[in-house]
Amino acid sequence: MYPTFVVLAFRYTNTILNVWQDILYANQVVDSNVCSNCKIQKAYKKMWDTIQGNVLADLKEIRKQTNLKKIYITGISLGGGLSVISYVDVLNSKIFDQVEVINYGAPRVANKYYADYFDGLTQRRSKRYIVKGDPIVVLPECLTLLCNYKHVGNQFVCIEDDGICRGGLPVPEGVIREMIWRRNADQS
Repeated sequence: MYPTFVVLAFRYTNTILNVWQDILYANQVVDSNVCSNCKIQKAYKKMWDTIQGNVLADLKEIRKQTNLKKIYITGISLGGGLSVISYVDVLNSKIFDQVEVINYGAPRVANKYYADYFDGLTQRRSKRYIVKGDPIVVLPECLTLLCNYKHVGNQFVCIEDDGICRGGLPVPEGVIREMIWRRNADQS
C-alpha cells in the first residue's frame, strides 16, 4: 500500500509447475463472465480461479481499513498475464473506484474478443512495457490461423542500450511480424 493507492502484484514464473503452465499456453477456455466469444489461456485462468476468492477478500479488507479508492494491478511475465486476467474480476467487484493495469514482459493471454473487451473497459489506458528482444512478449507463437492470441493495452518498448521506453510502436503479433519488427527496430 502507498499513501494514495494499493498495488496488487503478481510474480513471474519461478517454479517447475509455472513452467509447465506456461508451456500449456495454447489451450484456451471461454470466459463467460466477460463475453461469449472471449477466450483466455486455460492454465492462467485456472491459477487466477484458485486464488481469486482470497485475493478479493483481502482487497475488501484493505479497502475497509484504508479507505483507499485506487488500485494498480501489475506483474511481470506470468504475473503480467495474471494482471490482465484478474482485471475484469477486480473491476466488477467494485471494491475500488479506480482500477489500473500496468504489466511488464507479459505474454499474450487472450483472444481478440477478450483483448477488445479489456481495452474497452480500460479505455485503452492500460500499459504494457516490454524490453526489445524479450522472447516472452511474442508468445504464444502463432504459426497457424487457429492461434488467435492478441495483446491488450498500450505498448511501450524499452531499449536497454539507450534506457528509453517508447510508446506507439507496432505490436509484434506472430513469428513473421516479430522478425520484421526486430529488423526494423535494429535499423532505427
